[in-house]
Amino acid sequence: MSYKVSIIIPAFNEGKNINKILTSALNQTYDNFEVIVVDDGSQDNTGKICEKYKKKYSNFRYIYKENSGVSNARNLGLKYITGDYVCFWDADDWVEFNYLEKMLSAIHLTPSPKNTILVAGCIIDYYKENTKSNSEVLTLNNRLISKKEVLNYFLEEHEKYRLELWNKLFPAKVIKKKYFKSQFVLGEDFEFFTQCLNKIDYLLTVNVASYHYKVCMNQMKHYTPFINEVERERFIQKNLIRAGMPNNLYNSFYYRRLLITAYTALSYLAGNNKMPQDEVVFILNELRDSRPNTFKPCVNYKKAQRIMLILSQLHSPKIAEKYFKLKRKLKYSNK
Repeated sequence: MSYKVSIIIPAFNEGKNINKILTSALNQTYDNFEVIVVDDGSQDNTGKICEKYKKKYSNFRYIYKENSGVSNARNLGLKYITGDYVCFWDADDWVEFNYLEKMLSAIHLTPSPKNTILVAGCIIDYYKENTKSNSEVLTLNNRLISKKEVLNYFLEEHEKYRLELWNKLFPAKVIKKKYFKSQFVLGEDFEFFTQCLNKIDYLLTVNVASYHYKVCMNQMKHYTPFINEVERERFIQKNLIRAGMPNNLYNSFYYRRLLITAYTALSYLAGNNKMPQDEVVFILNELRDSRPNTFKPCVNYKKAQRIMLILSQLHSPKIAEKYFKLKRKLKYSNK
């Protein structure tokens, strides 16, 4: 059976990049696909480029909307899908020509194709300015994992699957009536992924690393108030509970992610002349009040978890600020 794939590409002012991802789609050796580009209010030549593809190729669709963020763009794209599977590609990435063919050639490994999310490896291309500095190849083995096993080992293994969407193929049946939450600027893709776990029978990791994810190392990072991060993590926790994660795991999963998010937030805030005390106090309060009765740092980023556990116990905004200011100073003095 030939499954049709719907490729959703949100774009905002990507005139310099988008031709590469559209060409990547056009040159796929697997030909049963459609491309849906949702232009999120671009002010450059993104639209002109996409219109050319739309006019020339019947399986390319271009939709323009007023700017309201990537989540709303993806949600709009979902209204137009006609495929059996859906994938979400980023407008500034590129994909090797055999990506879809290799992904779908593994579909015979699952007894329930329409209830199985496929997850591939990837290649992360790191850029400084406009020059690629190095690449990192992340691979997975072909492995069929039952929903029960996915949830039982999600704490240990979820980061292997990547938190983003671009290395995944979602059955249209699984994502039906699911939507991206536009209030989240960061992590909305992982929240969406955890929504989908409720409807799967299996997760299939595939030995493919053909998607090139672009990371601009000098790009300005976003910061959102920690209360928004907490709200997102609570949604993720609820999604995992709904999907059937065991009781003894979901609190630890939530708290581990909260510790790491707090570490990242305070590292970012240390770049200010003076860290906002109200925000620091809120972070420390949230860590203190949310801690499960039994929790030990686990899996990756153990150092960050331990540091945040200590700072939450000390509960001193001044000590937290001194630590992260010193950490930042040492980081840049070594460059």
